[in-house]
Amino acid sequence: MAEPIEEFYTTMEILEKFGISNSWLFKMAKERNIPKTVVRGKTLWSRKHIDKDLADKQPTETVAEEWYSVEEVCAKFNMSKEAVYRFVSERKIGKRKDKCKVFYSRRQFDKAMGIESDLEPEYYTMPEAMARYNMTRDQISHYVRTHDIPRSYEGRYVRIDRKALDALFARPKIG
Repeated sequence: MAEPIEEFYTTMEILEKFGISNSWLFKMAKERNIPKTVVRGKTLWSRKHIDKDLADKQPTETVAEEWYSVEEVCAKFNMSKEAVYRFVSERKIGKRKDKCKVFYSRRQFDKAMGIESDLEPEYYTMPEAMARYNMTRDQISHYVRTHDIPRSYEGRYVRIDRKALDALFARPKIG
């Protein structure tokens, strides 16, 4: 016999905690058969199932270190949101979407503003990775996609996380 579910999240708690949209929550819950109930007009979701199925949606620490949110750019550089959007579009500054928020490359934004950035993350460009591992572009792309190696885009250029790629191709060790 199945054990009863006694701990729940409200829909709003899930949306705030995991930064997902309402429609995505309902779609994902339907696909994964997450138990829910409606009490006094509020949908309650099984806490255990939500935590298990949305574990990969936990906030990432690297976002705060290497990326600006639109609000941070507005505050730091005294710009309106429209000015930020126009600025990043004109200068083709790399962006990243994490959950429902857009972030812009801190290094590229600072460089475009004429500020020397103290952030120099460890990345390979595609030509550097190809030369380092003596592989073709297609081979590198295959490994990056298959092993979910973190990458970002600066305009049309791909930057591949150096530590993750080096770890993937490191010599095997026993013991």
